[in-house]
Amino acid sequence: DYLAGEIFQKSDARTQQFLLHTAYLPEMTTAMAHALSGDEGTAELLADLTRNNYFVSVRETLPEPVYQYHPMLRDFLQARAAESMPKERRRELQRASAREMEQAGRIEDAVALYRECHEWGEMARLIEAHAAALVGQGRGETIARWVEELPADVQTRRPWTIYWSAASQARVTPREGRILYEKAFELFRAG
Repeated sequence: DYLAGEIFQKSDARTQQFLLHTAYLPEMTTAMAHALSGDEGTAELLADLTRNNYFVSVRETLPEPVYQYHPMLRDFLQARAAESMPKERRRELQRASAREMEQAGRIEDAVALYRECHEWGEMARLIEAHAAALVGQGRGETIARWVEELPADVQTRRPWTIYWSAASQARVTPREGRILYEKAFELFRAG
């Protein structure tokens, strides 16, 4: 209620629209926010929100600053988007936000956004593209969790996801890893 009364309701329609369009980005540059909002005054809007202490923080990084909404503001904005936008429009914003995160190299954020909007094919594509690097970094549990979150029919259609789940578990739980390797092999052979 505080956020609604103090920030959102007191903002003009343009700022409200901007906030709703950028609500799914965990962090954003001016370019990301512009891509989602389409507002030509994105830099000024973000600067004003930060300057006025509207629960927006900025990190002065190169080549451009990175802005972040406070988690409570972000939750509020997403809830407001759920009330005021049709489901397909929200999913479209989530997909666009995921693409922005992916282009910025923020793979975990992109996967989370694709999961939220049930873009299983895109989620599987990211797993397949980045699993080798993540397993090499010792982040196999992340891969295993992502694959478990995929629906079974997507896993069956995308056997590389099962393969990478097996690779991520092979050292920790060799038996489960072997079972997954066998499942992936059978799916590759059937395909």
